[in-house]
Amino acid sequence: MTNPLISAAGITIAYPNGLTALKDFTLDVAQGEFVGIVGPSGCGKTTFLDAVAGLMPVAGGRLTYKGKPISGINTGEVGYLFQKDSLMPWRTAAQNVYAALELRKVPQAEWRQRAQDILQKVGLGRFTDKYPAQLSGGMRRRVQLAVLLAFDPPVILMDEPFGALDAQTRTIIEDDFLRLWEQNRKTVLFVTHDLEEAICLCDKVVILTAHPGTRKQVLEVPLQRPRTIDEAKFDPEFPQTLKTLSTSLRAEVGRTLAL
Repeated sequence: MTNPLISAAGITIAYPNGLTALKDFTLDVAQGEFVGIVGPSGCGKTTFLDAVAGLMPVAGGRLTYKGKPISGINTGEVGYLFQKDSLMPWRTAAQNVYAALELRKVPQAEWRQRAQDILQKVGLGRFTDKYPAQLSGGMRRRVQLAVLLAFDPPVILMDEPFGALDAQTRTIIEDDFLRLWEQNRKTVLFVTHDLEEAICLCDKVVILTAHPGTRKQVLEVPLQRPRTIDEAKFDPEFPQTLKTLSTSLRAEVGRTLAL
């Protein structure tokens, strides 16, 4: 790949206690690519996202963003959607969005309209004045997407962002995110344990080995874009893609259980 946006060249990452999380991991990510990352529990998936965000130092190898080593928090370039709810509970949906707009140095006079427009995009135009405790889990996740849209980073890191939602809500929000992603084609690194989700959303899926994690395989997703979740699952390429991904991952899960 010529001039990747994010490049990990044989990186090793260790926790403060000395335990190695990732070992000799290599991956290039192009601008605008939607990349899924799957692997057994404890193989370093989230650790890799943390390193790209600048939250975790690299002990060996080279990790770069736009050709430069990542050193410290990747301020302004990376948005991170964590597994857990990261909204400020004392702020309304609109006020949570205001925080991102302030970080982006948007004039305060524009905050109200910008927040309204963004919340409308994620289907929350009637809930701008509601606090997180007044919203369902799916609605709170939509507010977090709105905050990301307001912050408007070139790179979006997503760590099992929809895992806690019920199946129906999850599909709706995945479709909404795909629709929004098609509008701007941000670079996305997406960690998930759901193989169907990885295939439906991503351009390619990176499979990590059992701990310590390293790259086992990169599977290109052969489904056409644009697509919805239902369209993806009924694509004739979907079953074989799922079988290939599942077979490869199952071997690593087996290794984890045998440790």
